[in-house]
Amino acid sequence: MPTKIIDDRGRHELTTSPVCAPLATGAHPQPPETFRLPRKNERDPFFWLSRPYYYELEKAGLLRLIRLRKKGNLRGVTLVPYRAVAELIQKAARD
Repeated sequence: MPTKIIDDRGRHELTTSPVCAPLATGAHPQPPETFRLPRKNERDPFFWLSRPYYYELEKAGLLRLIRLRKKGNLRGVTLVPYRAVAELIQKAARD
């Protein structure tokens, strides 16, 4: 855990390398190519969609999820393509 130094004005400064502060609006400066499928009972931070909803989109053929798994492992990571979801939402907004 980084050590905090309090200067005479009462502001906190970390002694480790600087960290980018999140934007005030909660928006991301540049969207990622992919993001992890949200955990059970959670929603993704970009579109606020649930895990089961992504599975429904994939089953309906509207979205292709990316699955990564090392050879021999039973479990892996499921990624959601950001651009495909954004386009799907834009198309739904136009219809």
